[in-house]
Amino acid sequence: MNLGKSFFLLILFVFYSEAFAFSNDQFTVKGKVIDKKTKNFLPSVIVRILNTNKGTLTDDNGSFQINLEKGRYDIQFSIVGYNTEKITVDLNKNLDVIIELEESFVQMKEVLVVAEDPGVGIIRRAIANKKKWIDKLNSYKFTAYSKQIINKEDSIASIAESYSYGYWKKTEGFREVIFQKRQTENIKVSQNFAMVGGIINFNEDVINIAGYKFTGPTSANALDDYSFKLLKTYESRGFNIYEIEMKPANRFKPLFDGIICIADSIYSITKVELKPNDVFKIPFTKSIELNISQRFNVYDTIFWMPVDIAINANFNIKIPGINLPAFGFKQRSILYDYEINTDLPDSIFLKKRNVLDTTVKTYDSTYWEANRVLALSTSEEKAYKSLDSTKTLDKQFKPTGPLMALEKNNNLSFLKPLEYLSFHFNRVEGYFLGATYNLNYKKMFNSEFLLGYGFSDKKWKYNIFLNNNIPFLSSSLSFSFFDQTVSIPDRNYYSPFIITLASIFSKLDYGDYYNSKGFNIRYSFSPIKNIRADINYLNEKEGSTTNIVGHGLLSNKLFRKNKPIFDGKMRSLTLGLSVFELVKKNNDDFISVSIGDTKPDLSLSMELSDRVIGSDFKYIKYNFSFKHQFPTFLTSLLLKPYFSIEIYGGFSNGELPPQRLYYLEAAYDGFSPDGTFRTMNIKSFSGNSYLEAHLEHNFRTLPFKLINWGWMEEQGIETLVFASFGKSWLSNENKNYLNDNYYKDTDGWYSELGFGFSKIFLFLRTDFSFKVTPNQGKSFSFTFKIGNIL
Repeated sequence: MNLGKSFFLLILFVFYSEAFAFSNDQFTVKGKVIDKKTKNFLPSVIVRILNTNKGTLTDDNGSFQINLEKGRYDIQFSIVGYNTEKITVDLNKNLDVIIELEESFVQMKEVLVVAEDPGVGIIRRAIANKKKWIDKLNSYKFTAYSKQIINKEDSIASIAESYSYGYWKKTEGFREVIFQKRQTENIKVSQNFAMVGGIINFNEDVINIAGYKFTGPTSANALDDYSFKLLKTYESRGFNIYEIEMKPANRFKPLFDGIICIADSIYSITKVELKPNDVFKIPFTKSIELNISQRFNVYDTIFWMPVDIAINANFNIKIPGINLPAFGFKQRSILYDYEINTDLPDSIFLKKRNVLDTTVKTYDSTYWEANRVLALSTSEEKAYKSLDSTKTLDKQFKPTGPLMALEKNNNLSFLKPLEYLSFHFNRVEGYFLGATYNLNYKKMFNSEFLLGYGFSDKKWKYNIFLNNNIPFLSSSLSFSFFDQTVSIPDRNYYSPFIITLASIFSKLDYGDYYNSKGFNIRYSFSPIKNIRADINYLNEKEGSTTNIVGHGLLSNKLFRKNKPIFDGKMRSLTLGLSVFELVKKNNDDFISVSIGDTKPDLSLSMELSDRVIGSDFKYIKYNFSFKHQFPTFLTSLLLKPYFSIEIYGGFSNGELPPQRLYYLEAAYDGFSPDGTFRTMNIKSFSGNSYLEAHLEHNFRTLPFKLINWGWMEEQGIETLVFASFGKSWLSNENKNYLNDNYYKDTDGWYSELGFGFSKIFLFLRTDFSFKVTPNQGKSFSFTFKIGNIL
């Protein structure tokens, strides 16, 4: 568990070269742009080579550089709030210039006292007029330079840069091909993620950022979601530029707060400087500051295209028991050399969204110098020289805190022998102590050997498991040979560790046990993606056992009696089918499920046991399970409110022995995983058929936002409501076959309702449940679980 590396898999490789070379017909125009009056540097000035699609922007120090072939050029310098300047150069040598821009006159039109601010009318016209040119935009291509910087406090932790080509087609979306990369030496080339990554274009109706869907400033819903106020009117580049303040008007949607500039005539966006509202939250972060700016330039007289995107973010990560340094992230992408409504090859759009050109691994210093877009600052040049391969990000951002003591190989080598120890406790075996050994070979073959002794039942136990994976057939074949004490099959919600703790300290043992000796053969294969089929043959001798342990450590309470089984030879054939992601999820829906959750969405199985195959038992069991969750409202959020459903059921023909009955699963010693009844006593109800449903809605932090309980919202505490319904049936035929009062059905539906709170200390969830029906069980229960962390 290398958390430092996990959090900073954003970045980098290669070297910095000062060996520059030029072709004979290439010359450089570089310089600075400053305020004529104050002499301060002007960042983000648009530098445009007129009558071409070439251009760049000044960096934070007002510097720019552009390479051109020999010839005569008109170069225009423009930025909102300043008069546009133009110079003409006869380029036959390298030039170094200083451009002074004069602040433009602010025109404040006479304002009439009306109910509606003039800014609202301007936005209304921008919404209406956008279609006049957006609908005519069918495709475009550009070249881009991108730079990403990770900061630790006030120092640079890494730098990544790239050059890429961007391609967009209305019917196909965006693709990016990266053809040059370089990065500080402390990150690998595979960790260099500097790229445009996708077009954040504030002309769009929906702006996608980090899983959130923001309402665009000129979307059809903008006037409902924002309030607008006209601040100033500038004259720039032959346009009147309206500077408008926009504020969120909805507390529950992801929206922007800041400044937007609109050009008259075609009423298009020329500049934005925005930050998200407080709805924008990233998991595991205590605080986040995010500022986004973007500038636009006009091409072919009507198309206002983004010429840069600048992101500046600062994060403070919060994980209980783990301390991580605060870090900053900066990205700047410059987009230039546009080709509008050009023919683009279809082969481009057969590629992934972001791909690397085959030449990207070769660092071409000549290209970097001849095409430099933004000069490196002094601190960035120093970082390239000082950040060698020893100063990796995982070292710079190494986590600390009490939980880091659990990190593998973190001075805990003395605990390594425990990997071979197997220990558990239950009321039949008592203390079980054994040794286990795992052997793996290239993910093709794996095996596990277990040998141990039950100190109360005084029996040696063993389990030999062998598995061979067959990748080219997407299948596996496994064998098990065993002589052991096992629990009547259930959904395996509770591990031997949990059962051990509850048995020792609470005298509460969840399982009902019997002795099993024999072998098992299983073949699994995936005929198509997301589907797995299983064939399982079981041949074992099953024998009853009883309570042997009568005492625990801290309680004099007697153990629940171990339920008897029918002894005999069990031979059965089971066919199973599992479907993963039965319902196609959106790309951002992954956050709604538990990390590491690999359970199937749909599972079907049939188990056959018959005397024809040598079994002492004759029955057929059919089992099914289904689970799904989907967002319900506020779907523009990263962490969406969602509804989840789990359904389990089964029925049988023939005579089920006790060890094959269905049981409704219950909470155990205050612990309640998903799919359990929280008020039900353990192993209360069984049957030869059953059906149960568990419904839940997670409102996220919305209830606390509604009542303005800011502290709970800031802590990320989520509110849930849930309901569970279940019923088991025990047929008269099976009752006569069992002839025992240990087994009983629910005698009607068992139902309960409740509410809970999740993400307490990030991981913990508590539930308050109330039994609705008069069945056996607790009227009220308070339980906990390890909740979904996303």
